[in-house]
Amino acid sequence: MNKIDIETERPRGLPDSCAVVLRYVPADLSRKFVIQEISRSIISAIELAKINYHCPSSTDDFRFCITAEN
Repeated sequence: MNKIDIETERPRGLPDSCAVVLRYVPADLSRKFVIQEISRSIISAIELAKINYHCPSSTDDFRFCITAEN
């Protein structure tokens, strides 16, 4: 395009179409507590996992999938 070099990079993995990311969760909350609260609030939530980044942060992000509209 207009003689501009473009570099593309494939993602490590493609999320499901129902993937949700919960961002800015305070880091002082335990992983177990956050996962329990997500599971309690969204019954169809599956594959709950904390996202690990290379840089340290004061907050955490969690990824999960929703299988139903409830």
